[in-house]
Amino acid sequence: MAVINTCGFIDVAKKNSISLIKDMLNRCPHNATVILIGCLVRIDRQMLEKKFMDLHIIEHLEQLD
Repeated sequence: MAVINTCGFIDVAKKNSISLIKDMLNRCPHNATVILIGCLVRIDRQMLEKKFMDLHIIEHLEQLD
């Protein structure tokens, strides 16, 4: 399992977050759980859901079991 804390307040941080997500998806086994949290989730959740359909996207850490 991987948990990625994203940032989306500035364009550079948003690009870095997206790059990290892609990198983690390439490194993790196909059946691994990758979870996204952080401000990019709140700012542009729809983009993340379209671009990375197989990820678990949560808005608050309390949503983790």
